Amino acid sequence: MRQTLFYIQDQVQEIPVFGVGLLLVLWVVFSIGLIVWLARRQGMTADTLGYLPVITIVAIVIIFVLPGIVESGRGLPIRSYGVMTMLGIIAGVYLLAKRAVKAGIATEIIYSSSVWFCVAGFVGARLFHVIEYWDSSYRHTSADGSIDVLATGMAMINVPQGGLVVYGAFVCSALAFFWLIRRYKLPALAFADLIAPSLMLGLAIGRLGCLLNGCCFGGSCALPWSVTFPQSSPPYQRQMEAGLGMGLQVASKARPQDFSKTESKQNRTSPDHHARPIIRWLSPRLQKEGLAPGDEIIRIADINHPSPEQVWRALLSASAHGGLVSIETNHGQEALLSPLPAPPRSLPVHPTQIYSSISAFALCLFLLAYHPFRRRDGVVFGLLVTIYPVIRILLEIIRTDEAPQFGTGLSISQLVSLILLGLVVLYWIWVLRQPRGSLWKSPDKHPVG
Repeated sequence: MRQTLFYIQDQVQEIPVFGVGLLLVLWVVFSIGLIVWLARRQGMTADTLGYLPVITIVAIVIIFVLPGIVESGRGLPIRSYGVMTMLGIIAGVYLLAKRAVKAGIATEIIYSSSVWFCVAGFVGARLFHVIEYWDSSYRHTSADGSIDVLATGMAMINVPQGGLVVYGAFVCSALAFFWLIRRYKLPALAFADLIAPSLMLGLAIGRLGCLLNGCCFGGSCALPWSVTFPQSSPPYQRQMEAGLGMGLQVASKARPQDFSKTESKQNRTSPDHHARPIIRWLSPRLQKEGLAPGDEIIRIADINHPSPEQVWRALLSASAHGGLVSIETNHGQEALLSPLPAPPRSLPVHPTQIYSSISAFALCLFLLAYHPFRRRDGVVFGLLVTIYPVIRILLEIIRTDEAPQFGTGLSISQLVSLILLGLVVLYWIWVLRQPRGSLWKSPDKHPVG
């Protein structure tokens, strides 16, 4: 795990780099050069002018956003999550451009489209994450209990720190897709087939950023390829909240293999009092006292028949303040828990980020290999939206960073995947009714500039 790769100094010779500074000057010079080059190559067309909104957005980010992210005394942190996400985008666009040339589409259309895809995808992915984790990660309050608008806003726009949801990107990118095919008069199904492998290549690289950032982590794992994370990581903090600092891990009986799902901050705001706290893992010291994995905690401190939430709160409080707490199990065993020295790393967990990266890359290769053999447009994209939700449902079983939603025991990504699979049935019925062959073979159907 390496969340920050390096820092960029915020001043050069006492001249500010961010805000109204050197970076803004460089961006203005670059933007003017880009517009002049495009105007000479294709004229001052709508495609050329289409870059102006993006140029403006970047300028606004440089002036107003970057200064708020700068860390005092260090500079602007370059996060591994953001870097890998950017590399994924670049790789996906490059693959799309190379394949688009063979299909007869002008590269200018691909690059212009990619800009809007990226903007829409980022907005959707971030918005989805903000909505899902609003209370736990984004909503900051003032002393009087009202929302701290500035702190909340800075948390929402600090994308390099992490926090993008794939399905949110898909939803907003789909809106951009329909606008772009209408603008450039491209055949929708054929263009979707062309894009599909690039989406998976970008995801495969971007998930490595999740590994470096420590997010999207899995549940406890005893397999040889399990990974551990340092103290500053989200998995470590989550495990501490569940009792690691006291020498045990507590799970909900409903989902014992995924203790972190039920202990997440979102879930703690609305505890499930019908679930029962089960001991998931114990330190050797507590095992000697007669406690065993699988025992149910029927009392902690002076709370009888506590909910998992009450157990987590008591353990976290005792660990944080160095206090003692007594527990009793359903087998009549009693123990007095005392805080342990903070472990240097988390317990071993599944490297779900690597699982996701490998599966996305494999799906990318499969779609590329299948593309020449398709008998009608839309099939390649159909395979993507059929296979990926299944992969995501399976991965979510061992991922523990998302809490169950709406009392279903399923994460929001699993629920979206199930909805998507239902819609895919209608998509396949429609696609299989389309005539065989590809519209790319009919140049009069789609001007390519």
